[in-house]
Amino acid sequence: MKKIFLAASTILTLGAAVYAQPAKVVSAYNYLRYYDQNKKTQDLMDAQKNIDEAIGHEKSMNEAKTWYYRGNVYFAISNSKAPEFAEQKASATETALKSYMKALVLNFKDPELQKLDLEKNPADVMKFFTALNDKSTKYVDQMWTADIIGQKFPYMANTFLNLGVEYFTKTKDYQKAMESFEAAVGVSALTGKVDTMSMYYTAMAAEKAGNKDKAIQLYEALTQMKYQGEGDGPRIYLALSQLHKEKGDKEKSLKVLQAGRKAYPDDKNLILEELNHYLAAGKLNEALDNLNLAVSKDPNNHTLHFALGTIYDNLANPDKDKKQPTDIEYKDYIAKSEQAYKKAIEIKPDYFDAIYNLGALYFNQGVKINDAAQTIADNAKYAAEIKRADEKFNLALPYLEKALEIQPNDKNTLLSLKQLYARTGQTDKYKQVNEKLKN
Repeated sequence: MKKIFLAASTILTLGAAVYAQPAKVVSAYNYLRYYDQNKKTQDLMDAQKNIDEAIGHEKSMNEAKTWYYRGNVYFAISNSKAPEFAEQKASATETALKSYMKALVLNFKDPELQKLDLEKNPADVMKFFTALNDKSTKYVDQMWTADIIGQKFPYMANTFLNLGVEYFTKTKDYQKAMESFEAAVGVSALTGKVDTMSMYYTAMAAEKAGNKDKAIQLYEALTQMKYQGEGDGPRIYLALSQLHKEKGDKEKSLKVLQAGRKAYPDDKNLILEELNHYLAAGKLNEALDNLNLAVSKDPNNHTLHFALGTIYDNLANPDKDKKQPTDIEYKDYIAKSEQAYKKAIEIKPDYFDAIYNLGALYFNQGVKINDAAQTIADNAKYAAEIKRADEKFNLALPYLEKALEIQPNDKNTLLSLKQLYARTGQTDKYKQVNEKLKN
């Protein structure tokens, strides 16, 4: 009888071990139910303890119910305001997501569908949706799938989105922000939706985190989807162009801008960025077309008028190795440059760059006329040209003096004034300027 008793004890012990872990799942379910009713933190802590023990046991680790309840427990933790869970909130959301994804595949009765990896394999995600849309698919409990996809995932997508915003704006942890926004995109995808806004945020976070390839991939996808957000469409093209430029692909950068201009022809920032590309490449005529368009969109922008004056100035006075304008072209460019600089000064009277450039425009004309006069043998014609040169120098003087008032130590202004004061015999002013240049 003693041996029989021992055998019975062993059977009872083994039976307790076999059923202990599945019982943990039931306990976790009950504790979570108590928590939902009374909001006692200890109940949620007990639910977490029991489900974590159950998830590691071979008798319960492959059951959809175990993972579904685990998802529910960590979903509750992620939304709890109890201080005991404060440090777990972000990780709890991730744990809940992984648990729900595991529950979704184990909830299929088909053993092959139970092998799907929704977390890492995009092809498996497609198979998952195919199975969902197949009316012949059988489930352990179809309500679990409906609850996860219809209720939990939309809420969790918003949670990940908010986490990303917090990382992005408050802690400036752009890597975590990117991961959170990316999770929001992934969760939404599992509900059959394309969350373009979270994609956009993921791209911005990737850009800030230095992950240029991911940012480019996402921005390109968004342009193909014609995402606009709250006026974000042009900004996507600008960011994408800049990323290609940073990677050294200027041609691709320009093509992106041109595509952006086609999609948003009136966007001033795209116009100006394309202008900068043309200026950097020395394509002044192309730049001129863009700038005139920009001015038409924003006629009171002093910077645009200044840039317009600069382009005409450069067209009138190209480098010696470049094609020189005809006399008619030169006079036309000079007149338009003068007009543009004056307009910039009219809009902003203390605009140093425009004031200095207008003074320099007159000064350089004077130098050009003076140099050409040195080849004239006829005294009368020579005197007439020198007089014309002096007229230009006299026009330059007040603008350069005004520029010096605004920026008293600007070296270029001081050098120009030194020559003018010497030419016009203003000895005292010449000495003052010369002393400043020495200091």
